Amino acid sequence: MPHKAPWIIRLKASWRFVSKILRRGRGPTKEREHLDRAVLSDEEVERIAAAAYAVFSPSYAPVMNALVWLSASAGLRMGEVLGMRWSSIDASYLHVDKQVDRRGLETAPKGGRSRVVLLAPEALATLDRFPPASDHEFVFYAQGGQPLSRGTLQRNFDQMRRAAGLGEVCFHDLRRYCRGQL
Repeated sequence: MPHKAPWIIRLKASWRFVSKILRRGRGPTKEREHLDRAVLSDEEVERIAAAAYAVFSPSYAPVMNALVWLSASAGLRMGEVLGMRWSSIDASYLHVDKQVDRRGLETAPKGGRSRVVLLAPEALATLDRFPPASDHEFVFYAQGGQPLSRGTLQRNFDQMRRAAGLGEVCFHDLRRYCRGQL
């Protein structure tokens, strides 16, 4: 008589299957939402970037304005923006070799490989508007001067989006905008 797996192993295997289905039900629908979403227009990106001056203090608004323009023109992911250092910028190129993951740890970019991005003249001009502060290693930082976290960046972006009068726009839409410009 063949040996059957104990009932606990069968139960564990079935729970793995159920949890996979539950994750699949949550994930793909969210992933498909962006396929129906229209790409941001030039005017909408300008409104989001300009909203930084309406939302933030005069000393911090240029930082958030440049963050929007750089993300939109270079197609950067949120983690890549958070991990960007002044030493990553070389003339008109950005070396994307680090990102900050959801736990706040520095890791290799998505896909595990670094890349070099040619920066548009507009992106370079916005970076020139706020020269690197001597005490900031990272290009983008929070209002208090500490490193920018994913949650803070998301809240700041949501504030700018609302001030710009835009509905459901996420930070990743700036990357999609860049792709649409190619």
